[in-house]
Amino acid sequence: EKETLKKLENKKMYYEEELKKTLSDNLELSEIRNGKNYMLCMDGLVKQQEEQVIRFQNNMEKERQRLTAYNMERKKHERLKEKAFEVYKTEEIRTEMKEIDEIINFKNDRN
Repeated sequence: EKETLKKLENKKMYYEEELKKTLSDNLELSEIRNGKNYMLCMDGLVKQQEEQVIRFQNNMEKERQRLTAYNMERKKHERLKEKAFEVYKTEEIRTEMKEIDEIINFKNDRN
């Protein structure tokens, strides 16, 4: 969109130069009016394109913010998942230690 805006601005500058040449060459009034009308049209096109660029920039910013929020939420879930896994491993170790203690106590009781 910015590239299109630049092209329109260049085209506008070209027609401004053409209008200046027309004015300096003492051409007919209709040619001068046509040039001015075209310049007004180009001004409108440039303004529309500038507004389009602003809309696209705003949309991109909203999407960037949405993506940032999504990534933060995803990382939060990853941390919770890791913490839950650590709790699970700790519980498994406790369970194994308890079973080992029971086996040892059982053997000691038999002797």
